[in-house]
Amino acid sequence: MTDNKEYSYTMLAKLLIVFLIVHLLAVITLILCFSSDHEVASAIVVPVSSVWCVGGPRLEQRRCYFRNLCYSFPHDEFVFVRGADSLVQGLPPTGGLPQEAPTTERGVSPPAPPPGGNGDFSVSGGVKSDLRGGASVKSALGGGASVKSALGGGAKRSLRYRGEAVADLSGGVEAHGNTDFHFSYVEIPEAAIRGKNFTSSILPEKMLVFRRFKPDNLMHVLHDDLLPLWATLAELEYAGARDYRVFFADDHDEGDYWELYRVFRSRTHLNSHHPLVKRSLRAEVDKDADLVCFATATVGVVAHTKWYQYGYDRFQGPAADATITGSKIRAFAHFIRKGLEIPKYDIDMPRYGSRVRQKQPYAVLFNRRSDRLILNEVELSFAISREFNLSTVTVSLETHSLSGIIHLLENATMLIGMHGAQLALSMFLPRHSILLELFPYGLPAAHYTPYRTLAHLEGLDLIYRAWENPDPAKSHPHPEYPVHHGGFVLDATRKIPEQQQAEIVSNVPVKPHRCCKDPAFLFRMYQDTVVDLPGFIRTAWEAFTQRQERLKNRKTESSNATAATFSPAEVKNLNCSYRPGKGVFHVDWEEPWNRAFLSGATNGGEFRMRYLVRVQPAGATEYTEFESAETHLDVPAAEDGGGGLASGSGVHFWVAAVAAGDVVGPWTRRPVHCHR
Repeated sequence: MTDNKEYSYTMLAKLLIVFLIVHLLAVITLILCFSSDHEVASAIVVPVSSVWCVGGPRLEQRRCYFRNLCYSFPHDEFVFVRGADSLVQGLPPTGGLPQEAPTTERGVSPPAPPPGGNGDFSVSGGVKSDLRGGASVKSALGGGASVKSALGGGAKRSLRYRGEAVADLSGGVEAHGNTDFHFSYVEIPEAAIRGKNFTSSILPEKMLVFRRFKPDNLMHVLHDDLLPLWATLAELEYAGARDYRVFFADDHDEGDYWELYRVFRSRTHLNSHHPLVKRSLRAEVDKDADLVCFATATVGVVAHTKWYQYGYDRFQGPAADATITGSKIRAFAHFIRKGLEIPKYDIDMPRYGSRVRQKQPYAVLFNRRSDRLILNEVELSFAISREFNLSTVTVSLETHSLSGIIHLLENATMLIGMHGAQLALSMFLPRHSILLELFPYGLPAAHYTPYRTLAHLEGLDLIYRAWENPDPAKSHPHPEYPVHHGGFVLDATRKIPEQQQAEIVSNVPVKPHRCCKDPAFLFRMYQDTVVDLPGFIRTAWEAFTQRQERLKNRKTESSNATAATFSPAEVKNLNCSYRPGKGVFHVDWEEPWNRAFLSGATNGGEFRMRYLVRVQPAGATEYTEFESAETHLDVPAAEDGGGGLASGSGVHFWVAAVAAGDVVGPWTRRPVHCHR
């Protein structure tokens, strides 16, 4: 009996082990399948392409949704394979290029323009706007193919260049006279592709294609790349499309700020798919395939997130008609913090080391290691601590991680730094913090305002001040530097002519100029500076005084702002009657149903709803408006209101509620009519 029990237990254990192994193998197989689902055998024939564009006439207003948008690595071009089943809708005119067969044939139904959750469309932005006009059918199709041999017989056409750009790759990056951010593609007929036995590697993931502006500059990374990407993906997600993977179709590798770009990773299947650059895309697809094709792709990102223009065709300054708000910037900053997995600031969490955790109010001082140095940095730190009772934490992009700096800024009282791209990180400061920007000698703060403009965006709630060095004796320029770095050296044997050097030195303050290589600007920009401590302290005290006033009034301001955000609903049960004894029209109504919620939005502050009442005699074109603090009102019948309320033809009444902050709700949809 004992032997039988042992045998049974042994068999049961073996069966359990086999069961676990089988399930483990199944899970591993699923993971391998999902992680490599983008790799398709090169034997797949190149599919035909379709495109549907929507939006305004300007490139940055247009968005194009593609099926089977292909890319050729050897020729650095996007490729559109036109066939009988291709759909082309909403593209700009093709100029004088020859037209082909109708774009919609065989009853192909057009896809819905906005990408839905079914994955039929995805986002893609293209590369290379300026299609090389000298390219030929021979170069596009490879080998020694000619037009005749590619199409067969006496055919005269096999390839068509679309002369006009289709969309913008950057979300409206201003680059005067530069078409690198315009998206176009090469068209190749399906018959020519099949005749050449072309193959493709197909990526089924939804792909957003984008071209970065300057991924080596933190201001451009945040302002020109990440903000448009964030806004576009949010917009598409609200439309029901999720899990895009981003393809950066530019000639840059990952770069110093790749950790920020990696925040835009899709989470399809069991993996997190990070963004791709050209090199990493090439590594993920079949090396023998002639083309890589995105099964679903969209070109064109939103262009309404810019707050600054850099001065390519005029002097730099705030972007015209900017609509971005500080509240949206804070939402974007929260997204970045979450993507970087930065915890909420807590002095007891050893997340980024003790040197960036402070147990008392502190200021952050940005320092630089190679240029734009603050030569009396130690004295400046002591002065800040002495005057404002703040400890001073000195950080640098060269010595601290970006995540650590952002984590530190979350609770800082003040941020100080020389004019430069790193001050874009001020968007991570808490409300009512101070941004104090330092300017070298000869650079007027009023002319260079990207960070002042940012700080003043409504809803960001930062306090901004600028300090300018007024003393040339406390300025240390570097004529020994290369020209692009603010010096006079052209190469190993040549310098800028002495007369031009003298003109640059005497150009104080620097005259308005266009971006971005003005030698006088660069000469002053890259100076080192001795900060005048008394002047700095006076400027900082102005900011601290404003901060103290804001903090004192913060509760009231917050309550009013919160209440003003909400709109009252329509009033209900509007009634009126004529009361001959009093000679008045009596009007009454019920308060909006969301009145109680609006009262709670004031955080306990006093809140009184009021009402606007419009009165219009029947047949009149003008009306009289009254105001009431109650849910009723008596209007004298003898009152003359644009036709006379005493008219026997009757009177119309409308009512609208007004919440705190003078937010007017909807007027009653139908007026109530009273007769005398």
